[in-house]
Amino acid sequence: MLPEARHAFARASGHFLKARCSFVLEHAAFEEAHGFYDEARNLYAAASALRPPVLGAALAQASLERRLGDVARMHAAFEAGATAFSGEELTYLIRHAVRLERQLRGSYAWAVELLETALRREPSSELLWDLRIDFELDCIEVEPATPMGTAPTTAGTAPTTAGAAPAAGAAPAAGAAPAAGAAPAAVRHRASGAAMARVTALFERAISSVSPLSDEAQQAMWRRYEQCLLDYSESIERVRQLRTRSRKEAPSSKRQKTLPAPPDTPGAAPTQPLASPLASAGAPPSYHYPPPYASTSGEYAHPAAAAVVGGYPPYYAYPPYFQQQQAFTFNGSFPYCG
Repeated sequence: MLPEARHAFARASGHFLKARCSFVLEHAAFEEAHGFYDEARNLYAAASALRPPVLGAALAQASLERRLGDVARMHAAFEAGATAFSGEELTYLIRHAVRLERQLRGSYAWAVELLETALRREPSSELLWDLRIDFELDCIEVEPATPMGTAPTTAGTAPTTAGAAPAAGAAPAAGAAPAAGAAPAAVRHRASGAAMARVTALFERAISSVSPLSDEAQQAMWRRYEQCLLDYSESIERVRQLRTRSRKEAPSSKRQKTLPAPPDTPGAAPTQPLASPLASAGAPPSYHYPPPYASTSGEYAHPAAAAVVGGYPPYYAYPPYFQQQQAFTFNGSFPYCG
């Protein structure tokens, strides 16, 4: 039965349904499940080569190579996907690839290069910038430093004599159990210097004057930069310096409104009065009320108003509440007041 099933799959995926990605992937999974890995690899490659590209096909091809233990082919599948997709699909593929690489204790350099390749393709993508920074933040190793409130041990100091009680007020020795009922000593933690240097360099790229990010995205990056320093910096002074910079360099949250130049400005284009539909019907030049506000009946109706307004769609017909408003405007009294 197996040869016949493989033959039927091959006929369908090779001729009748070769452009249907879901069926080609099902055939590839069938071949892989029965140990025909070369055929499965070819089918996954054929599904990934379909246009428009399908994200599931690229992920399935990379997953096959991971199951087979071929890291080079897995990298090649992700790299091909990075050049085929864009937008949210590209972000999803890159996030999946770098997370898998980190979990497999793979190559940090390859993950960084893949992220940078995606950023070169879409430099203004806020999603990719967030992913790039998240990757570096996940690589930060936080290590304990000296206990808070104590000075670090200086080189050349003689070690404490074994069994001797520490002096009054002195911090307990490293690894020593605290006394019964005593609160554990507060320990200062710090991030590794190399990792912090990489993270701060990324933030500086994102908020620089030549950054391709939008003003809103740069404002978010300034806030995230500050939060990163609050989380990992050893000194609050760096945070205060960044806040001072942000007040001077961060894009303003206020929208810049571009107002037209006044008519009497030298060099300004002459302004043309708005054409009134009543002007062509013989209305006086000073009559500037648009059709919805033009009265078609009553004391203040212009003879040309009824003819013009009558030719407009129902939206422009004069509704009753406009008549009330106009009566209040011209007569000086509300119509319902008698």
